[in-house]
Amino acid sequence: EFRDFVIKPPSGESIDVPPDWLLSTYNFSKFGDICMRSQLDCVQGGDKIFDLKTRATHAIRNSFHTGSQSVHPKDRYKSCIDTYKIASQHGLYNSFEREVYDMMRSAFLKYSLQLRIGRMHGAFVTYHNTAEIFGFQYIPLSVIDNLTFGSTHMALTHFDLAGKLITKILETVIAAMPPNSNVRLSMCPREQGRVLIIEARPVLSEDITYPEPGSKDDPTYKLTFGEPTMWYLWVKTKLNDVDVEEPWMFKEGDKFEAEYCMVPASEYEPGGELDADKLKEQAANLMKWENVPKPPKTQKKASAKTTENADDASEESEESAKKASISEA
Repeated sequence: EFRDFVIKPPSGESIDVPPDWLLSTYNFSKFGDICMRSQLDCVQGGDKIFDLKTRATHAIRNSFHTGSQSVHPKDRYKSCIDTYKIASQHGLYNSFEREVYDMMRSAFLKYSLQLRIGRMHGAFVTYHNTAEIFGFQYIPLSVIDNLTFGSTHMALTHFDLAGKLITKILETVIAAMPPNSNVRLSMCPREQGRVLIIEARPVLSEDITYPEPGSKDDPTYKLTFGEPTMWYLWVKTKLNDVDVEEPWMFKEGDKFEAEYCMVPASEYEPGGELDADKLKEQAANLMKWENVPKPPKTQKKASAKTTENADDASEESEESAKKASISEA
């Protein structure tokens, strides 16, 4: 069915694709000491890069939990193919509005990160039920920013803050692990007490089994881990010198500050099931609040090349450093 939508040359002849076009193409962005990459799917007019996304219907995405428990989890979606279709523009169910609403609460967050890292303009979304295509929608990054964060300025501030916090977390974890070791890192947020639980384990051995030639299966990994090391991390924020927790709504002229505190779990005994509020009280004497780090001084623009060219770069990180007042915290 999708082939009917493919635009063909006026002559009707097939297009010979150069071999180097078949290579995966990325944009690379550098944020401090972290190098990030985002795979590029399409380009229009030579400079407008955008991503391709497929989006299964609301019913199929929830079929794992709502489908018959007697059916294998991988097959539960099949009952939704004929019973749930997108038939209208608006409405609580069976509508494009519902799909966008669900993306606002989940997928748009990761879309915004991917598009911003890759310095893309937007995403071209295909709505389907695995057997039928219901429609297409092009969603610019600016629209995703407004629907998810409230504005592009707030989206840039969140991106800036997240990059700085993950940098500090990784620096702390690497310093605590054996030199030059691989590490398995897990981070779990807890709404109670607004705490982030961080666990790191050194990888002692790796056993990788590769699939047969021509198979589409992924390699399987058997890993052996060392003892875990844990931390707890809290963040507090101020808006125009007033402590605020949620929700944040601010403009470019507002003063937004953030501080974090990362406490090793080994320095005290919380005991029993984790109570985040009690944990915060016990850790109060260990808390040394620090300002979120300053942004990197130099940012360069990267070109869209194959994996052989990983320039340090990020136009968006530079924009973030300039616009987000959090950098002045």
